Amino acid sequence: MSPCDATVDALCGPPDAFHPDASHLRDCASCRRLVATAPLLALKPTRTIGQSAALRAALDRDLAPVRYRTPLERAALPVGALAAVSLAGVTLLGRPLSQQALPWVAASAMLAWSALGIGMVLWRGASGLGAPITARRAYLAVGTALFVGASIATTQELPRTVAPAHHLHEHMGVSAVNAVQHAHDTATGPLQNLGACASTSLVFAGVMAFALLLSARRTAPVSSGSLGAVAGASAGLAAAAALQLSCATHLTHALAAHGLPLALATLLCTFVGRRALAP
Repeated sequence: MSPCDATVDALCGPPDAFHPDASHLRDCASCRRLVATAPLLALKPTRTIGQSAALRAALDRDLAPVRYRTPLERAALPVGALAAVSLAGVTLLGRPLSQQALPWVAASAMLAWSALGIGMVLWRGASGLGAPITARRAYLAVGTALFVGASIATTQELPRTVAPAHHLHEHMGVSAVNAVQHAHDTATGPLQNLGACASTSLVFAGVMAFALLLSARRTAPVSSGSLGAVAGASAGLAAAAALQLSCATHLTHALAAHGLPLALATLLCTFVGRRALAP
């Protein structure tokens, strides 16, 4: 060990055990400056910063180990919710399904786009920042166009007559899921079961959005609001697809009762995502 290294090694030990080589210090200006500076580097803080109970609890939560979840584990909950919503639309509504191929194609396309949204929300990418902002905006634009196009292609125009005032409440519907058992076979046009379909679609979208946001919580360090919008759009498309096979009678009804929950889920998840998805 060189004399300079021996001096540094001695300085790293207890102060009372420091015994420098006087002859080396006389010949080495660098070691003399180091020995003169060492006491300044060893100064202790003059006051202690207190920690409140809330701060200690927050630090304990941050330092707690987090179990890594594989992409398959994170996707299990939202994919399960997507399957449950699709099955509920076919079975729980208690209404006859369409016998034509086009509604099935439209519903399948919306479900596929909803599944793509799940993947986009959960995908972290090579840098860990998730999908690019342009990809998120493209998803929202194409999803909206897909819903509008499916509604235009699969709905049937009914006579636009207005129901009598004392029968209006029967056509509006007030409860979710069980209020849409009757098909839209009367001449009330967009008023037929408007509230029932909208509330049912909101229930389906809420289930999907909750599952997706829960699986992706605290994983979006950049633009968490836009990723929340993708989650809401994915949930809204899944809900619209669940009603597609048994409710395609009037374009205005489809855009209002099925499209309003889609827009509302996208808007709400934009704000919720800023809190739930941000690290």
